Amino acid sequence: MKPSLAAAVISMLFSIPGSTFAGGAVFSKDGSTLYISSIFEKSTLFIVNVATRRADQVDLSGVVGKDTDIGTIARSPEGEVLLEAARTIWRWQPGSGDATKLPPLPEDFVLDEIGCLEQSPDAALKGAVLLTGVAKDGKDFRFYALVPGRDAFQPVFVRRLNFVSAQPAFSTAGRMFFGGDHDLWEGVVGGVEDARAGTLTGCRIAPLALANTDMGNDGSMGVREVAVAGDRVYSLLRGRHLGAIVSVPMPPDGRYQKPDGGHPEVAEAYQLMSAELAKARSVQPTGECDALAAAMSGGQPVVFFRVRGDGIFRWMLVTSHGQPEQIGTERPPK
Repeated sequence: MKPSLAAAVISMLFSIPGSTFAGGAVFSKDGSTLYISSIFEKSTLFIVNVATRRADQVDLSGVVGKDTDIGTIARSPEGEVLLEAARTIWRWQPGSGDATKLPPLPEDFVLDEIGCLEQSPDAALKGAVLLTGVAKDGKDFRFYALVPGRDAFQPVFVRRLNFVSAQPAFSTAGRMFFGGDHDLWEGVVGGVEDARAGTLTGCRIAPLALANTDMGNDGSMGVREVAVAGDRVYSLLRGRHLGAIVSVPMPPDGRYQKPDGGHPEVAEAYQLMSAELAKARSVQPTGECDALAAAMSGGQPVVFFRVRGDGIFRWMLVTSHGQPEQIGTERPPK
């Protein structure tokens, strides 16, 4: 990536206030429990019972250390919670005080979000821990994976894509959706090698990024978080200081799940993207939001996100009824 382009993209990615970040929430595998990293409390996760809406606060200082911010979190295929604290990634089993420290982050790397490869055509990659971020000098973006059984994070090869702007999210059938150059993509990671943790293959399915050169900057935003529930894919768009959440239907043809799958040709590609945009829905209108997560819970889709206003972070849950419901808040300490 050219430095000038990198600088422009970094401005969009990292100009959100430090109290918001990508990957701040994740559901359990069965969708019954929601884990939220705390904005204000050190070494703390909130655990929410989705059915009752009850939230419990869990002190993980015995795992990550005292007075440590827990940032981005994710979930492994086995149901463990992956969490980042002080540039260290931990694998924590909910309900226990036990956690495993993963290998150190790559040098010369600023972490943005962690994720997990729930599915891959390459069996050796299933469960790989994923990292997205940027080089410390800001000149290029990085995409890494920790292949199960290996002792270091390795680069994932990405061609003709400037950066992965949102970590992959998976449908129950194993289809993978992610953010690429601020739009929504579908693809796979496979083909692990000795020196590489595989290759990212995919194509844009929905051009969701909004861009303008107006004096006001609330209109320029792109895909920064992705989640899947039921037959829809949810994207959190974020810009300089505002964001929005939209959903689109899952394309009917999971071509990357096929042995001979690949990107659609010109006419089909435009038909696909046109159909996605025609059925796009606004879940959360323009505002400052983060921590997108989604899952199937009791056979119904549930979607979570946080909204910031007046210094308060409101926890919002969308169920099959369709309207966001406030289920909690987090306020700055007095």
